[in-house]
Amino acid sequence: MSSDSHPSDELFDLFIIGGGPASLTAAIYSARACLKTAFIEKDWPGGKLNKTLYIENYPGYLELSGSSLGESMLKQVLDNGVKQYFGTVVDVKKDGEIWKIHSENNQIFKSKSILVASGMRERVLDIPNVKEFYGKGISYCAICDGNLYKGKPVVVVGGGNSAVEESIYLSDITSKVKLVHRRREFRAEAISVKKARDIENIEIYTPYIPVGAEVKDDKVVGLRIRNVETGEESLLEGDCVFFYVGLIPENEFLKSIDIEKDEWGFLKVDESMRTSIPGIYAAGDIISKNLRQVVTATNDGAIAAISIKSYIDSLGEGD
Repeated sequence: MSSDSHPSDELFDLFIIGGGPASLTAAIYSARACLKTAFIEKDWPGGKLNKTLYIENYPGYLELSGSSLGESMLKQVLDNGVKQYFGTVVDVKKDGEIWKIHSENNQIFKSKSILVASGMRERVLDIPNVKEFYGKGISYCAICDGNLYKGKPVVVVGGGNSAVEESIYLSDITSKVKLVHRRREFRAEAISVKKARDIENIEIYTPYIPVGAEVKDDKVVGLRIRNVETGEESLLEGDCVFFYVGLIPENEFLKSIDIEKDEWGFLKVDESMRTSIPGIYAAGDIISKNLRQVVTATNDGAIAAISIKSYIDSLGEGD
């Protein structure tokens, strides 16, 4: 696999920020539309696909791993001549008619248009011993860290699909999974909730909120929880606590431009994936929408690429 570690002075038609399904789909479509395209990713291309063990609702597949889908998408992107860069974008600025994308390593990329597909990051609860013990008994990725706790009890916090599905995954590895949710009803798909309830070594605690990670001898030994109805506190013992309590949009690098966002910081777009700023488009989990799935991200990416092609053609400078 080839990649570029340093930008050149070349001018791209489209520069994509992010490497998830929306980004990779847009890259495929834009390259096939003969747009000079590049993308930058701070981690490994595929985004949260790399943290998804199995996908069971992607059309045409009864089941496939997230990592294999991400690898296939990336291969298709690179086979179409898209340039790949690694790094973290810290700023975006307009210089005349050209956009300049600044990375943390003082790299500057130039492009006629930008697609923001930077996704989201895990929300970190502001409770004792969570930030301090990240990687030492606090985790946000069961697929990454679950095997470290083989045969041991763990705690999972959250009520959405990620929390429930990762609890099911962990039930095959650990001795016991204690799933904590602040409400009596889960937001996750009903079929997944039923499956979790039917698994013998998954215990469900509702309605409880986490109060803080319990630490002894400089390691996590459990999670202290509080019943939201009675106020009663108790300790759930576990060698690791996995948090799935929401995601925050990755938008800090847009600080220099006045781009329209919703109240949570997600970018507002129209049906063509255009943002409030001409030449900047957005797709995937970073945009304001109700459903965030792999299939909706790929849809966003395809629409964005076609819209960007029309925008580039309208500039009258097409190659």
